Amino acid sequence: MYTTVLIAALTVVAPQADTVIPVEPGTRLEVSNFRGEVVIDVWGRDEVRVTGDLSPRQHLDARRTAAAVRIRPGTRHGGPEEADLRITAPRWMEVRVEGNQVDVEVRGTEAAVAVETVAGDVRVEGGRDRIDVRSIQGEIHVRGARGRVEASSVNEEIILEDVEGEVYAETTNGDVSLRGIRSGWIRATTVNGDIEYDGTIRSDGRYAFSTHNGDMEVTVAEDADVTVSVSTYHGEFESYFPIRLTGTTRDRQFDFILGSGQARLELESFNGEINLRRP
Repeated sequence: MYTTVLIAALTVVAPQADTVIPVEPGTRLEVSNFRGEVVIDVWGRDEVRVTGDLSPRQHLDARRTAAAVRIRPGTRHGGPEEADLRITAPRWMEVRVEGNQVDVEVRGTEAAVAVETVAGDVRVEGGRDRIDVRSIQGEIHVRGARGRVEASSVNEEIILEDVEGEVYAETTNGDVSLRGIRSGWIRATTVNGDIEYDGTIRSDGRYAFSTHNGDMEVTVAEDADVTVSVSTYHGEFESYFPIRLTGTTRDRQFDFILGSGQARLELESFNGEINLRRP
């Protein structure tokens, strides 16, 4: 009778995971979670600490190899269940997270970041070298990254702020907002969304913005040296400063030069407005 009562009591209390793993520089952090939340912060220790809220049927599977620390919630019986993981890792540690219905937040890292989820929002603050974030049914927000940023969604918006490095942003049914960007190479595309760009245009840069059913607003500094190519199709074009056309290739497609025209800026919207503004 005592054993039966004890088991019944254990089934109503979700286990609280709390594990600390020593690591060495060069080790990756790899996290997998089917449903729930993953939040990763950084600290100055060469250790990975994992805490989490798990269901009574789950356990925390944390393994260390020579190359990586691998963390995932395991299930003793039945299919995957919801789990929330809180992880603190060294700021130098590369981070990789994958999941299905998972919201992911990575804060303060000074290493490469890769996140892929099917239905969940992704937020990254920091990141170096390469930041690769993908979600089908989730919003993507990257801030303070220094390196190549690749952001991809299908049905939500992409927001990049205070980013320095190459940028590739693609979504289908969402807006693309690029603010405070310092880059010499940018490609941003959406089908059913607006595009906003507020950042530098370097003299050796290449910039391409494209939307099918959305509007576009691009900020161009007064001292920019750039050749601008505009394709509006069924939309409209408006510049809030004087421009002089250099030629027309066909109806509603034209080029003009600002300064020496060294950089290339391509603007395309099939059914939307294209607006150029000063900072």
